[in-house]
Amino acid sequence: MPTTQIIPIAAIIRGELERSQEPNPVDAIDAVIAAIDPDDYAHYLRELLTARMASESGYLRSRTMRSVRKGVSTKQSLIRDEWWPQFLRQRVSLPGGAKFMADVTVVDLRFLAGVRRGQADDLVFRAEQFESLADLMVRAKAVTLAGLDTRSASKVLVGA
Repeated sequence: MPTTQIIPIAAIIRGELERSQEPNPVDAIDAVIAAIDPDDYAHYLRELLTARMASESGYLRSRTMRSVRKGVSTKQSLIRDEWWPQFLRQRVSLPGGAKFMADVTVVDLRFLAGVRRGQADDLVFRAEQFESLADLMVRAKAVTLAGLDTRSASKVLVGA
């Protein structure tokens, strides 16, 4: 039986954003859900949760690292005695399941790096959209974002 290739969720989301006439997030979300075959829900949920788990792990790690830094006299002792062991004990979400950092492989680390780069690319893309909207507001002398006309805003948001 031939295996059908499942399109990455990011591609579905971008496709729906490109097709949409109104940049309404609720409508875009509904369109993405409609574009997904219900038989593939588990796959997409796993894909989204993998990315979200990576994000939440990073949040917890940064919170833990801030609390570890308090009261430490030298950078070397912090790394040797506290930070590195805690880093190795943290769990990360991978396609095959969660692992402790101490147990990840080169392939796992490259996957995690790719997830983080994808998240970073999405954040940079969104930041560039916000800057473009701000520039557009200045040119249109709009006091609030709602003061922009839909056509101008949608060109920034969906690249139309």
